[in-house]
Amino acid sequence: MDSESGPSEFRWQYSNASFLITCHDQELVEIISRLFSRSPWNHEFPVDLCEPFETSWHISGSSDSWRIQEQHSSHNSAEFSDHNDCLHYLEYQVCGKIIRASPKALPIHAALLRDKNENGILLIGKSGAGKSTLTVKLWESGFDILGDDRCLVLGETTPLIAAPLLRRVSLRSSTFEALSPLSLNAIRASSLYAKQLVQKEVRHLFQPSEIRSPTSDSPTADINAVFLLDPEKRNDSKASKLDPQEALLQIIRSTARLSDVPPSSTVASILDLTSKAPVYSIPRRSLSSMSSTILNLIRSA
Repeated sequence: MDSESGPSEFRWQYSNASFLITCHDQELVEIISRLFSRSPWNHEFPVDLCEPFETSWHISGSSDSWRIQEQHSSHNSAEFSDHNDCLHYLEYQVCGKIIRASPKALPIHAALLRDKNENGILLIGKSGAGKSTLTVKLWESGFDILGDDRCLVLGETTPLIAAPLLRRVSLRSSTFEALSPLSLNAIRASSLYAKQLVQKEVRHLFQPSEIRSPTSDSPTADINAVFLLDPEKRNDSKASKLDPQEALLQIIRSTARLSDVPPSSTVASILDLTSKAPVYSIPRRSLSSMSSTILNLIRSA
């Protein structure tokens, strides 16, 4: 589409939040629409995760040079030479705005998965604990990946409800190459697959629902259990159920930097999470052993 025909528009929703993109580059608009039209975008939520607001961006340029400008903001803009960098920027802009508009929800660094019986689980672990590797292992065994990085947990409900923020899964090369050949071929052939350099490390991004239809169209999951990956536990250690206070401390250690002092509201929200859902500490073992442990604990929960 040339510039004389006017910009293309794409609109989408997340709970009560409304977003609009205008852009003259039709190809880029189509890529953005494929990313943000996937669950949980443009689906009805069983609860209001965020307060109502509207945001729009205009993307100018084409081919190999784009400028993203947030409307009604003279400061919030960025320039890119790759459309994947544009998508990455928009994903994080959207996430930040939703988090700021969700005072009653707990933003947490965790993977959110759902099994065929619609049991939702959170996987929490420090960088290098094996969270992403275990996430894709469970996905290959039949789980849906709703998100592998950031989630919102609404603590005012019973059971707890969680929704993903970032849509695409981002894997290190070592984790990506450990996938089965069937999964690798399907991911590489998908339209939203991309490689991106993040802090001098290649990351592989893809949208799980492009590879396999989820068992449910719901954009959220009821949290039936939380699993903390503990790489410091000995391999012969057993999984253990934590009491709410101990689970609170472990989650803070796993998700916050050493310099962070979580506000009292965050501590209260995490304690609400650990009081309403069972929290288990999982020692670092083989992938098959860890996934079997999680499956057994879900069945017994």
